[in-house]
This record gives sequence, C-alpha cells and structure tokens, in this order.
Amino acid sequence: MLTFLQFNENKTDDIRSLYDLPTLFNMINKKAFGGAIDKNKIKLRWSNAKKVAGLASAHFKLNKETRKKELDGVVTISISHTFDFDEDALTRILAHEMIHADNFIRGIAVSEDDHGPTFK
Repeated sequence: MLTFLQFNENKTDDIRSLYDLPTLFNMINKKAFGGAIDKNKIKLRWSNAKKVAGLASAHFKLNKETRKKELDGVVTISISHTFDFDEDALTRILAHEMIHADNFIRGIAVSEDDHGPTFK
C-alpha cells in the first residue's frame, strides 16, 4: 500500500532527537550497498522542507575531455524534519536518496530523468 507523507504544522515531537542520520546512513550503506557508498562524499543534513521529505543534491562540472558531467564536491542528502514519519519511512526515504547519491558519485543518472533505468 502506498501512503503519502504530509507536512504537519502541529507536530510536537522532533524527529531530529529520535534518529541519528549518520548511524542510519551507515546501517543502510552496509545492509543495502555493501558499504560501497563513500561516506566522505556525502553530507547529511536535516531540513525544514514542507514539500519534499528527502532530497539528494550535488554540483557537477563538465569534463571537457569526456564531455560528461562529473561530481564537483560532495552530495548533500537533506531529510525534512517537518513530516510525520516513523523509522521505517525514514529508512526508506534515506535509502531512496542514497541511491541518487550513489548514482551521482558514480556519474550515472545525472540527467532530468533521475528515476530512470539506472536508478533501480
């Protein structure tokens, strides 16, 4: 069953005090990625976004020799603390953003269609 997360302006608990993003990242990285994501290329942060629960973002530069986009720095994964979600939802959201981050680091799926075949 697909459920949608909703912003809750009356939220009283703060998810930031309940969950540690680096610990959760390390657990997902080990379990789902075999530890392959270089945590030194990832910046984790909480955000106060009200429209998206999670976002992976990065800056890219064009390699003039290969004519391909390459990661310029680190990938930032932002998770909103303004939504009501439990540990399972938080884990799925972070894992989803980690797929984007891994693709960015490996130089794939750097396009308008970030949920294409290479995402899966």
